[in-house]
Amino acid sequence: MDFDKDKAHMEALLALRELIDRDYREGGWLPPRSQMLPLLGISSSTYFKATARLVAEGILESHPKLGLHVPPERHRVKKFGVVFLDGQDSPFLGPLPELVAGVAQGAGDFHLQQIQGATVFKVFRSAVSHCVKGLVWAMPGKATLAELRGCLAEGFMPTVVALHGGMRDDCASLLEGVPNVSDDLLATGTAKTDFLIRRGHRQVLLVGVLTPELLAKYVERLRAGGVDFDAGCWLSPEDVKAGRLPELLAARKPTAISVDGLDGESLELLFQHLSALPGDQRPELLVRSYPTLPRLHRNYPKVKVAGTVRGDEFKLGEMAAAALIRHLNTGEPLCSVQAPCLHISEGPELEAELSRPPSNGKE
Repeated sequence: MDFDKDKAHMEALLALRELIDRDYREGGWLPPRSQMLPLLGISSSTYFKATARLVAEGILESHPKLGLHVPPERHRVKKFGVVFLDGQDSPFLGPLPELVAGVAQGAGDFHLQQIQGATVFKVFRSAVSHCVKGLVWAMPGKATLAELRGCLAEGFMPTVVALHGGMRDDCASLLEGVPNVSDDLLATGTAKTDFLIRRGHRQVLLVGVLTPELLAKYVERLRAGGVDFDAGCWLSPEDVKAGRLPELLAARKPTAISVDGLDGESLELLFQHLSALPGDQRPELLVRSYPTLPRLHRNYPKVKVAGTVRGDEFKLGEMAAAALIRHLNTGEPLCSVQAPCLHISEGPELEAELSRPPSNGKE
């Protein structure tokens, strides 16, 4: 790696870690400094700085007058890093705490080290300095992914990106060559339709953002479950804003609506329309767990919410950690994985969610 700062120190760290991982699985004493300097091709000050860092990280033990001892591999601290968003900070907001809990669950005997940096390149430099063996990068944006892809193409540290399926589809070209784990939107669609079928619904509308592939999956699964459904039973957010919902409600007479991918304005309009319907014509809602949902439930109490859907960030984090650990422990190549990562709240859990008070008295 051609580091722009502390290059000799970083390269010495990498060389020492490689030497230790390769030749000291059962531990032992490093040769005297006089032998190590020509072996690594570095200066005495660089060697001292690198070994001091490894001592601080528990990879080496310093014994005065005796030298540097390498503990057996089973006793050495093993870490991988966790990076959030653009890598510059770690705001524990939204889904991140649950995702981090999932990463910790899947980490096995590895410890977690938060890694930060002003740029993606500096994140990797910090990761080397903290002696982590790989990275889980949670929810990077497009600009970060572009920079990350370039660094990984240069053979930087093993890295797995964790992101939602919608983000994956939006960033498909940027994810080429970037190992990632994400929720499988097609499997998620199947789980949502199965929920509606299980509740006995046979006339269903979909409202939100859908790809043609996902819409086709909905059509196939709903029809297989005995639901009268075709592509005309879908409304986009733009359709809702254009006032098409009342017309479709009158024509199809749905008993349930599955809602996903609406902005705040469209979701409010949906609740307004449903609240104005007679009770026997008002369909149930299966809706994403939006932050504004408790307020809408209070403002439109007649609207029937049968369930809320949210991504299972815990499972997403667990998958990312497990993929990285397999690679570090076995050398298994990193590859991209999609799996169902979905949680549907109903019953008492749903009631608790809808009754949640506003944070600090505000929405």
